Amino acid sequence: MKSLRSDISFNTLASISIVSVLIIGLSIYVYEKLYVEFVSEEVDAISANMAVDLIDFIEEPAGSFNQKEVLLRLVEYEYAEAAYIFSNDSELLNMYVGPAGLKGQPNQMFTATPSYSVDDNFDLNIASLPVGLHRTSSKAVIVKTIGEEVLPLGKLVLVFKLDEALKASRLKYIILVAPSVAFLIVISLFISARVQRRAMQPLNTLIETMNNVVDDQIYDTKVEEVDKQEMLSLSRAFNNMMASIKAQSDANQQKTAMLQRQQSQMERLANFDALTGLPNRQWFMKFLSNELERVDLCCTYSNQPTWVTTLV
Repeated sequence: MKSLRSDISFNTLASISIVSVLIIGLSIYVYEKLYVEFVSEEVDAISANMAVDLIDFIEEPAGSFNQKEVLLRLVEYEYAEAAYIFSNDSELLNMYVGPAGLKGQPNQMFTATPSYSVDDNFDLNIASLPVGLHRTSSKAVIVKTIGEEVLPLGKLVLVFKLDEALKASRLKYIILVAPSVAFLIVISLFISARVQRRAMQPLNTLIETMNNVVDDQIYDTKVEEVDKQEMLSLSRAFNNMMASIKAQSDANQQKTAMLQRQQSQMERLANFDALTGLPNRQWFMKFLSNELERVDLCCTYSNQPTWVTTLV
């Protein structure tokens, strides 16, 4: 049979676990949003620097070494998927496929027509994207103007794959946070157990007192009334019950004593004369019957063997 304490402990553990999971889930959600914003800002800064450096090389022939050298700065970024340089006529001048792009499309050719799903519902030619940051659930696409906005020389497009970055970052975050959360859960359970033990002490005392009452049948017993509302009500109810039982027990003892006195009086009235106080005929007949039975018993034993008489 389950105890109240075990039920409370289980409910406490379940509540702490559920709250911890909800807190971790909320913190992961907030962390991912902040991480995406941070990556977006970082991508924006990288693209701005690369767009400035490409001003001197935008007039060079498509596929030039200097353009490629600028794009190769993305090698150190693991989640960089691709980079594109377009002329003002939307002609692809150069491109770079990063580690994340090679994982998804290992056979992608540098001359492939670049198109990406910017809203996860349809594909749009990257060359037609307006300047700015285009963020989806899995990618961050940043489009920068090469040169002045009023007199553009070309366009730089960087594509970063966010889903893998988020997975890796989420895993690191969970590995970092999980031990601390587990430690806090253990501390919470320890504190909860101590608090429960202290809170259940008056109830245990009450149970022990009730067992003693049942064993010893001592009804003049009271328990201390604590200041907790529930235990105070229970203690008062127990004390009132014991007072009622004690009063009923005293009344029963008085009635029993009175009945015993009445019985003695009735026996005396039945066997003795009320006026003289001497034994009457009924007493004499009862006395004579008892004596005859004793004599008859002695005669019966006298006819038995010696060893039976000796035992008697």
